[in-house]
Amino acid sequence: MLAPAIIGRAFAATGGAPLPIPDVLDLRGGGGAPALDAMAARSRILEGRDTGTVGYGQGFLGPVIRVNRHETARLNLGNKIKEPVSVHWHGIHIEGSQDGTAELLVQVDRKADAAHPFMFHCHILEHEDLGMMGQFTVT
Repeated sequence: MLAPAIIGRAFAATGGAPLPIPDVLDLRGGGGAPALDAMAARSRILEGRDTGTVGYGQGFLGPVIRVNRHETARLNLGNKIKEPVSVHWHGIHIEGSQDGTAELLVQVDRKADAAHPFMFHCHILEHEDLGMMGQFTVT
């Protein structure tokens, strides 16, 4: 049996490098419908090397979205990258036809806590691998 060919080079993150902390998008109290656009960037994850990344509302990851239980939160989802994107939500109940659409009205009836936040991510694996995911908390 032949060993597989090695393609490319492996790089490792430098120990002690700070992790990127996502912004907070506080939707508690309702009001407005902020944009949450898929966007691409170059991020410095490895020392001395920029990496292509994607995120929601920022170039890497997505914000931590905060909502109140039993309130309605509105987001206008958009796409500023060349490929199609989706948004899949964990921990909330929405119809499948609304999971990943451009305009989404979400009502959360379960409470999350610091130990168990909910998450959202793109269902296109390459985008998720490049950072297109985030978390939301319900208080």
